[in-house]
Amino acid sequence: IHLTLRTEEEETLDGLIDTIRIKAEKLAIRDQLSFSYSFTDRFPETKNAAFSVDAVKAAVDALSYPLFEMTAPFLPSEDFGYYLKETNGAMFYLGNGVDYPMLHDERYDFLDSHIERACSIFLKLLELG
Repeated sequence: IHLTLRTEEEETLDGLIDTIRIKAEKLAIRDQLSFSYSFTDRFPETKNAAFSVDAVKAAVDALSYPLFEMTAPFLPSEDFGYYLKETNGAMFYLGNGVDYPMLHDERYDFLDSHIERACSIFLKLLELG
């Protein structure tokens, strides 16, 4: 069996893993099966620092770019959480709009205009820093 688990916080994920592992072990014992498990691509939570989020908002505002704040957590499989374990920061996305194919969709086409926009935001962050 292969499954993907995603949660907002690592503690919640650890609890979910323990619950599934314990249940699987009990079922294996009950049915006289062997049991083992392993992980692939386990990523830590991506927890943005509040002041880093504020800095991104200030940079975007100073550039008069539109800003959309997500109201619900976005739970991609992401390694950026490793960086945030070492230093404060904030992950943000440059969107293509609601009617644009999502990343990993075969119709997705990266918009080259995002390169200039991203660079402008990063330069403004340095300037405001």
